[in-house]
Amino acid sequence: MTILMFDKDKDAIGTFQFFAEFNNYQLLHTINIKEALTWCEQKDVDVVLVDMLIHEQGLDKEPLGFVFFKALRENSKIKDILVIILSGMSTLENHQKAKNLKAADFIHKNTRPFEELLKRIKEIVAEYQKKKK
Repeated sequence: MTILMFDKDKDAIGTFQFFAEFNNYQLLHTINIKEALTWCEQKDVDVVLVDMLIHEQGLDKEPLGFVFFKALRENSKIKDILVIILSGMSTLENHQKAKNLKAADFIHKNTRPFEELLKRIKEIVAEYQKKKK
């Protein structure tokens, strides 16, 4: 399975990389929207983990993660990729935004241990694959 992680939290990426590889998953990570969309089109990404609240430093624009998620859903080639929101900000508004864009789940980023996060991702992917058949 190939997982794309759209996040800038180096600690989370490093830890998740270790557990993903231990479970024979390939993990790609970036916070570049164009690169992320290209990878989704070209690298057979199975699931995307998005931190919707990544902001460009010093800018009051819409968060990068949200912009990426909307762009993914608007791209006909990759709009059906399974997306799981990871966020440290678990607000009702953020949950609603994720739901409106058809996120598979919203998981608080600080889920520990990471095995629990991987277990939840495996469950979501298994449910998704059953529905596709």
